[in-house]
Amino acid sequence: MNKLLATAFITLAALCSPVHAAFKNGNKIFDYGKETAYATPTYGAGFFMGYVMGVHDAYEGITFCAPNNVTGEQIGDIVMKYLYNNPAERNDVASTLVSRALTQAYPCKK
Repeated sequence: MNKLLATAFITLAALCSPVHAAFKNGNKIFDYGKETAYATPTYGAGFFMGYVMGVHDAYEGITFCAPNNVTGEQIGDIVMKYLYNNPAERNDVASTLVSRALTQAYPCKK
């Protein structure tokens, strides 16, 4: 799915969703992300990686520019480090926090 179509789909889904604060906030994905450290796969670890990679795929090249050879594990590590270092922001919308973390790590060159 190309980036423009993915962005349009996300926007449409957001407009059609019932009004609420956010699907997930930073506290929730931080809790799920901590489960990625365990050797046994868990629901939380899978949710965290799926969520983070979904935001990565939707916004890569738009709000941040990650290198082609970056791995999913590196992306997850960057997000977890950002959430760990910015606890006051964890009430924000999860997708915003993921995008902030990746934009800080991989700003697009102008």
